[in-house]
Amino acid sequence: MKKYQLFILIQIIIAITLSSSVYSQAISEIDGFNDVYNQIISNNQTITIDNQQRPDLDVYKVLSYVKEDARIVDVSIAVKGSIKDEESIHYVVWYNTTNASYYLNYSNGKNNGWAIDLDTNEKYYQINPLQITDHIITATYDLIDDNPIFVELWGYSYESEINESETNFWFDYVPNTRTPSNINVTDMEDDGEVNGDNNQTTTDDTDTNNDKTSTPGFEIFLIFIATVSTIILLYRKNKI
Repeated sequence: MKKYQLFILIQIIIAITLSSSVYSQAISEIDGFNDVYNQIISNNQTITIDNQQRPDLDVYKVLSYVKEDARIVDVSIAVKGSIKDEESIHYVVWYNTTNASYYLNYSNGKNNGWAIDLDTNEKYYQINPLQITDHIITATYDLIDDNPIFVELWGYSYESEINESETNFWFDYVPNTRTPSNINVTDMEDDGEVNGDNNQTTTDDTDTNNDKTSTPGFEIFLIFIATVSTIILLYRKNKI
């Protein structure tokens, strides 16, 4: 094999290897728009109305991104509208691995979340500063696991309005397999307890594979760079 052919092969292998590494780091759950639920509790009766338009609560994506070299994980939630800094509104994400849980609970301008080592039940409350844009919240956590193995990613938003005659909840879950029949909205007030639905649950292989995403086009970009580098090298060699 000629030297330049070997060089091309090496460049392609490097590009594929790097892109595969990036692919394995990012995991996301996607949700549609205009699917916020309104649950009304009055006179011991509960009425649930779906397909409500509440852009500030309409979650369309939750995302986790592990940066193994930096020993950190980014956890994000994105809504269709704008993030609201109100006491009655919460934005929540759970990212669970085999040995740890990372919990984001943003409300009224601050994150009340934490990370927990599931082997020792030790909680870590010191979270790196939040990054907030108009419609995305990201929190960064130090990795607890030495070799984190993904188990589950899910999130939700909710707003509560309580008065003497009735209680109103508006909420949106990602993924939608959790709503509305298999949850009790009143449990939302107990955010932060690692039990019930909040604990890690094993997903089947199909769901786990479908949830893995990477930066769109990143693999092609790496291969493109490798190819361009090869062309430049060959061009220079021919000019000498």
